[in-house]
Amino acid sequence: MPDITLSQSALEHAASANADDVALHTLQIDHPDFTAPLYLVNNHASVTATLETAEEAEFVAFAFDFRLPDLEQAQSPDLEIAIDNVSREILYYIDLASQSQSLATITYRLYLASDLTEPQNSPPLVLTVLGVSADVFRVRITAGFSNFANLRFPREDYTAARFPGLVAA
Repeated sequence: MPDITLSQSALEHAASANADDVALHTLQIDHPDFTAPLYLVNNHASVTATLETAEEAEFVAFAFDFRLPDLEQAQSPDLEIAIDNVSREILYYIDLASQSQSLATITYRLYLASDLTEPQNSPPLVLTVLGVSADVFRVRITAGFSNFANLRFPREDYTAARFPGLVAA
């Protein structure tokens, strides 16, 4: 089943296997205790790309392995990431997040090297970090969708201030 979040140019790139254009897989790691999000790109050089919010972000080059979640499987889909040769900066972020009760999130975006003006998957895939393990050589991160069973329904508050048509005149 095709991924409906991919843009037409990303689908054409996948179908043609265009060797002149490179798919850039990016991760944005957020946590309430971070002073700024951590932006990574699976590339040999750092890139500056435009986010879906029209802001520009500098994605730092890091080699990482990842497996996107299989959205058709029966259990909750998980994103698995492994980062080798982790720098002290990333270890600092991991230590900071591990000392907090707050959850970190990972945003996956796909860019084409020929078009860094917007992500090729819209909306980007936003997942909650479920587990992290680290050693001297590698950091492994598992991220998945948040626990939908514990979310309130409806998620939006229908108040008279926001929806005046709900109140009899």
